[in-house]
Amino acid sequence: MFGWRDALSLWVRYLDFHWMFEDVPPRASLFEISAIMGRNAERGLRYLPVYMRRYAACMLMFAGLGLAMEQARATPVAVGACATLCVFAFVALFVAAVGFAYFMQPERRR
Repeated sequence: MFGWRDALSLWVRYLDFHWMFEDVPPRASLFEISAIMGRNAERGLRYLPVYMRRYAACMLMFAGLGLAMEQARATPVAVGACATLCVFAFVALFVAAVGFAYFMQPERRR
């Protein structure tokens, strides 16, 4: 049966890209560090644009919803909630774009 924990896990994977990157162990050799960084760069270049599209869609959706609610004279709390979620989506989009630019550097893709 599909429970709320499964749904939460799907939403976390849909909106959060941190699960796909590996951490470098403290006692890793240079070869292991290089291999992990290479895999992280490959995953970042492949999947970060997908997450950036998701964040842009969420940002536009919340901005449009907030503007529509403002035109409909909704309560300021509802309009403010949409604006806040729009800002959250913008910040997530910015973080993903900075990570993508970092992985686009040629020395990161070795």
